[in-house]
Amino acid sequence: MNQAMRVRRPVLQPLAAALLLAMCGQPAWAQAAAGAPSGDVTQNLIRILVMRGTLTRDEGDALLAQARAAAQPPTGGGTALAAGGVAGVAGAAVAQPGDVRVPYVSPRVRAEIRDEVKQEVIAQARAENWAQPNTFPDWVSRITVSGDVRVRYQANLYGSGNAPAVDYAAINANGPVNMNNASGVLPPLLNTTEDQNDLFRIRARLGVTAAISDDLTAGIRLGTGSSNGPVSTTQTLGGGFAKKSIWLDQAYLDYRFTEAFRVTAGRFGNPFYSLDNADLLFANDLNFDGIAGRWLKPVGNRGVTAFVTGGVFPVNYGADNFPENSPEKDSHASWLFALQAGAEGKLGADRVKGAIAYYHFTGMRGAFSSPCLTSAPSCDTDNTRPAFMQKGNTVFGLRNNVPVNVDDTSNPQFFGLTQNFRPLNLTAQWDTQVFRLPFSLQASYVRNLAYDKDRAFQDPRAYPANHYEGVDGSTPVAEYKDKWRSGPNGYLLRAIFGNQTISARGQWNFLLGYKYLQPDAVPDGFTDPDFRLGGTNAKGYFLGAAYGIDKHAWLQARWLSGREVYGDPLAINVLMLELNAKF
Repeated sequence: MNQAMRVRRPVLQPLAAALLLAMCGQPAWAQAAAGAPSGDVTQNLIRILVMRGTLTRDEGDALLAQARAAAQPPTGGGTALAAGGVAGVAGAAVAQPGDVRVPYVSPRVRAEIRDEVKQEVIAQARAENWAQPNTFPDWVSRITVSGDVRVRYQANLYGSGNAPAVDYAAINANGPVNMNNASGVLPPLLNTTEDQNDLFRIRARLGVTAAISDDLTAGIRLGTGSSNGPVSTTQTLGGGFAKKSIWLDQAYLDYRFTEAFRVTAGRFGNPFYSLDNADLLFANDLNFDGIAGRWLKPVGNRGVTAFVTGGVFPVNYGADNFPENSPEKDSHASWLFALQAGAEGKLGADRVKGAIAYYHFTGMRGAFSSPCLTSAPSCDTDNTRPAFMQKGNTVFGLRNNVPVNVDDTSNPQFFGLTQNFRPLNLTAQWDTQVFRLPFSLQASYVRNLAYDKDRAFQDPRAYPANHYEGVDGSTPVAEYKDKWRSGPNGYLLRAIFGNQTISARGQWNFLLGYKYLQPDAVPDGFTDPDFRLGGTNAKGYFLGAAYGIDKHAWLQARWLSGREVYGDPLAINVLMLELNAKF
């Protein structure tokens, strides 16, 4: 606040108040003092306001002229009435020594002067921002800043009977890799035996939303993350105290066409109804690239709200110059088309919500290549491998390798998915009270409508590479199909006792759940990265507890115990102890 405002604010307010009081005096008293010695308070106050700079000289002169004109005594019976209206005696009152003459000001003139001074005071207050000291420029009120920070201790504990497991994600990211281990060099393998019980990890996100207009909103959010993978913004600490990476987590525009319908485009959070931190298809931190529309409207007069959400999302465009060493280019894109419909409302004192969703992925299944020399830098279907994967889906070698000579036994490979994906997902929850405390029972079921076992074995040169039971080097190829195990189904059950969302000190909850997800029910690249450290082909239970230690700050503990549904044994237990805060 500048010096001028510190001086003028305390002076201007009492002067304005005095002026208004002077103008609002009773007419009878003003006329009774008409014979008093000259001492025009109104004109003096106007001169002081001009001297203080509150009024310009031109404004002051205009007000003085009005005051002098209004000071002329009224004619006719008005004077007698004003002077004797109370006592009932005709004639003017006799002035006494020491009386101050205050001229009569008509109600109309008083109102005009009052309004003019009021507008001057308001204008100055707005210009100097002292009439409303807690306000800021208009653009500030349209900006909202939010964020959250999480500090986690994590222990990954592996079963003693676990078998080695090929890391197909690493092969696709860094390959091709020679899968013929006759030389004794193994392909990349997952860690399946060595416990990691001392991991400190963080997550930090900072978002800004701006109300461009009443209907248009823009949003940007930055977040941490160990990589640009889509499912997690968690960053592992350590690394020689190196600085951590910041990624563009969200960037979108949201437009409200009507009260019931809005569209969001860009990169944004999951627009579909799902179970927080327990969805079968999508990780909690996953954001969607593309465009989505949402319709939400009350139905009837019983508190029921229906909603429909749909969207189109590019999963992967692929390289626009593939293959680099060929004049013939082949662009391979993957897309997701999705539609969900549901409703929520009251059921007596309880609340229920449910939805059905269909997710149609295109371009996800790999393609077996045409004959390709083992020395070739690329083969024509290398770009059909998934852009990102974790573990669990059934895969096969994409390359139809041709040896460069009779002594060549190498088998450089990338791996693609054997199945298409068209998941149908049902989700529901029931919120009630038990012992007068919140209780929620939640369930989700998914089935891949595109699952086809025969498709996985349609080409004997491209049989699945994983999920066999009872197969070794002596097993005839003709028996592989019978010994292969997979499936299209998944389900999840969860109960939460207490507050589902912790936002205040003393709030708490306990949760218990069970998850079952067959290998090819959903794409493994987008699933929760915590349960069994991500992916499909997982089953097991999870439990947790949370307690609010302050406003929007809470402690949380979780234990997730998962193992394989089919194939070689791979059991992983995960312990997480977290301190969370959001704003």
